Amino acid sequence: IKLKQLTNLVVLRLHTNKLSHFPKEILQTLTNLQLLDMSRNYFVDLPSGVSALEKLIRLEVHCDQIKKLGTPLSKLTSLQ
Repeated sequence: IKLKQLTNLVVLRLHTNKLSHFPKEILQTLTNLQLLDMSRNYFVDLPSGVSALEKLIRLEVHCDQIKKLGTPLSKLTSLQ
């Protein structure tokens, strides 16, 4: 199964995987995602596809190396 085929996925935990890149195309298909945990990786900015996750309630990026928010989060009105 490919990740982008999981269109009903609600929780995606990617923490502690030494990731530095996440393809925005995958995030654009996960429209039902409510929790995205990208913490404890090597991300320096948020993938631009994050702004398309309108049902996202929780975004975890602690212990990453985020230096800037390159994507607008204003569309994420459910984000807590």
